[in-house]
Amino acid sequence: NKYRKRMSLDFKDMMISIYSSLSAGATVEQSLKRALEDGGRSLGKKSRMVLELELVCRKMERNVPVNQCLEEMAARCQDNDIENFVQILILGKKQGSNLALLVRDSVEKIQKRIETTYEIEGLIGAKRNEFLFMCGIPAGIIVYMRIFSSEFMSVLYGNVMGALLMTVCLGCYVSAFYLGMTILKLKDV
Repeated sequence: NKYRKRMSLDFKDMMISIYSSLSAGATVEQSLKRALEDGGRSLGKKSRMVLELELVCRKMERNVPVNQCLEEMAARCQDNDIENFVQILILGKKQGSNLALLVRDSVEKIQKRIETTYEIEGLIGAKRNEFLFMCGIPAGIIVYMRIFSSEFMSVLYGNVMGALLMTVCLGCYVSAFYLGMTILKLKDV
């Protein structure tokens, strides 16, 4: 998940760089080369998107069509935003329309979606921390009771009926914990 989040942020920076080059009048090929240069400076040479752009630029130098290079990049990354952006670039280039305008709209939509995802992740992260804290409280109460009120705990764990009842309670607790963790997982928002 961390790797995908990092790739998403790097992709957002790459999209902005491509858009700025296209709006300045550059072609798609020139925009990709400039985005590679910008990404190398700002993101570092080991960034996934920089490595992908480097591969795309190398293939373009060997006369592989840019459409094919971009489609292969989208297939390797397996990210919906990248696939959508690549399709917009390819269709805009084929149609010969105002590519900078199409890319700008796409960048704005993808950027809003990424920002919304991070806001949701922040809210869910706060709830997850609260949930984990609340899950630790029953264990803390049991430890406290064992230390300071051992005769009370012997009633719960010292006979068959008490042990059976506490085993059922433990099962409910564990299933509630897993249900809570499942609810708090962030999937394709």
